[in-house]
Amino acid sequence: MAGPDETVPVRKRVLIADDNKSMRDVIRSFVERQPGLGVCAVTENGTETIDTALALRPDLLILDVQMPGVNGFEAASVLKKELPNAKTVLFTLHEDMLGKALASAVDASSILSKLDGLEGLGQAIEALVGNRAKVVDECLERAVQGRQINTAGLAKLAERLGAPLTRCDRNLKYMWVNRHYARWLKRPMEEFAGRRILDVIGKQAFDTLRPRFEEVLTGTDVHYEADADYNLIGQRQISAIYKPTVDGDGVADGWIAFVEDITNQKSDAATG
Repeated sequence: MAGPDETVPVRKRVLIADDNKSMRDVIRSFVERQPGLGVCAVTENGTETIDTALALRPDLLILDVQMPGVNGFEAASVLKKELPNAKTVLFTLHEDMLGKALASAVDASSILSKLDGLEGLGQAIEALVGNRAKVVDECLERAVQGRQINTAGLAKLAERLGAPLTRCDRNLKYMWVNRHYARWLKRPMEEFAGRRILDVIGKQAFDTLRPRFEEVLTGTDVHYEADADYNLIGQRQISAIYKPTVDGDGVADGWIAFVEDITNQKSDAATG
């Protein structure tokens, strides 16, 4: 029992929903082995999942997509409205374009193929409720080193991690962004590719961040926090990781970026 001067760690509460008992047992066993996590409920259909989640208000929902009755997409849609702060991982055997589109529509935090196994699930969980920056940094490093930086590879990584990711070129233009980043800037995804960063985020934010862009183009990893005034969304505090990409001659030709809005975190810390 903790003494009066000791802080008891607060465990994140996880709800697992899957209509397959063996899968439920495997996921539960895995989650309960993770530090800082505890399973608060296990359910086997969408209706039960919604009722249980509304009663227990978990921090994280791991939802099978193909459940009987109310499926995972439908349950996620309902629970996103009722529990906006809960993170949602859609865990499916069929991670296709339709699934990704539906995940975007219901604003799921992450969509993950069961073929990625428990390692992929662990990365997704850690990125959503654990040491997010560390996990994203490690995954981006592996992607760059393995030359897995094509659009399909980055899109899959972004969906697994539920992270706002972009890829930019040496001309300071966007090559690709994912749905989390586009939604954060309140713009459709199709507005980004080929456009100058300046034209999207605005001059004030661009002038603030340009030294970081120039730094990553020297071939150096860049980690930083900054205040920047963006078009459409205004003054934000961000935490960012930039990983340089290189051409056939080993020269930096752009970068992959993880950008997280930490405005509310900083505000909560200041008033806590």
